[in-house]
Amino acid sequence: MQRIELGKMKIETAKGDLIVNDIKYRKQLALKGHFAEVYKGGVDNVDLEDFYDLLGHCAEIALPNPEEVLKDYSGDEEIRLLSDVLFRYVGLDPDVKKKKDN
Repeated sequence: MQRIELGKMKIETAKGDLIVNDIKYRKQLALKGHFAEVYKGGVDNVDLEDFYDLLGHCAEIALPNPEEVLKDYSGDEEIRLLSDVLFRYVGLDPDVKKKKDN
């Protein structure tokens, strides 16, 4: 059994558990603002550069060294994982997106 420090969140992946930092209130509000700005035109009108910038913002909050932690994941895996963390951080259910994708 793996012990998780207070202030950490565990995300299960095919390559093992990924431990991400809990988000502080101020950073959560900033991330929500960034999220709202990226999605202001609707899901179908999201600019990829803005979306990747949002995921990078999320990665820098979630992980102590994103490049090192995510190096073994493919690009698609990395995007799915960071999207999952992002949804959790902004208070959305990540499973809602998965259900819509199926």
